Amino acid sequence: MISATYDSKVQDHDVIRKLSEHDVICHDCMQKILDDVDKTRV
Repeated sequence: MISATYDSKVQDHDVIRKLSEHDVICHDCMQKILDDVDKTRV
């Protein structure tokens, strides 16, 4: 997967880490990941 983010918390998310360079993720799924990451921010 190619991602246009430098946010290390997003890059370290379990789902993102398991994706290969050939995987595709939909907008809704990416938003869920961003929401999960935002919950962990202090």
